[in-house]
Amino acid sequence: MAVLSDADLLARLVAFDTTSRNSNLPLADFLCDYLDRPGVRIERQPSPDGTKTNVVAWLGPEPGGPEGERPGLVLSGHMDVVPAEEEGWQSDPFTLADAGDRWVARGACDMKGFLAIAANAAVGAGPALRAPLALVFTYDEEVGTLGARHLLESYAAGRLLPRSAIIGEPTSLRVARAHKGHLKMRITLHGRSAHSGSRTWEPMPSSPLAR
Repeated sequence: MAVLSDADLLARLVAFDTTSRNSNLPLADFLCDYLDRPGVRIERQPSPDGTKTNVVAWLGPEPGGPEGERPGLVLSGHMDVVPAEEEGWQSDPFTLADAGDRWVARGACDMKGFLAIAANAAVGAGPALRAPLALVFTYDEEVGTLGARHLLESYAAGRLLPRSAIIGEPTSLRVARAHKGHLKMRITLHGRSAHSGSRTWEPMPSSPLAR
């Protein structure tokens, strides 16, 4: 398949209605065909019911390197989009429209724009890469990161992805050094119970006031 410009490739990608309730197989088939070039190793990870799939494309050297280093880079994004049923659309959500200073379509930003740029970056890199490059395109991010979870649980043992990654999820169109997460703590407090309305107060034996 001929190499397309970023805009033309984006137009092809948004034309696939990959709302999470639909299968993403037509889009995955297109991306696999587009990336199928000398030096590109393509893997598909079907969902348990077979209606969807992750796509992982490798370029450059085989993954490996010194233990713990995992050199190279991951470019990661998801293929599904949220429904385009809200009011206010002035054009077909699944046809890329030029609005002068922006491209408009469902998924043009979140996140088929990144898929187009990542795919073309990989195609343009060719065989000259000195470290592995992995494109990781997942399904069903919008409904619970199901594709990413499937990737984590079933990716072949020993095929460790590069440690560094660029996740193309738009965050107010600003670069974020880390993604949102959570922190859990267990805190143990030691003290002596007392009533706040008590008229007397006895300092702890270890307190300087008790000496």
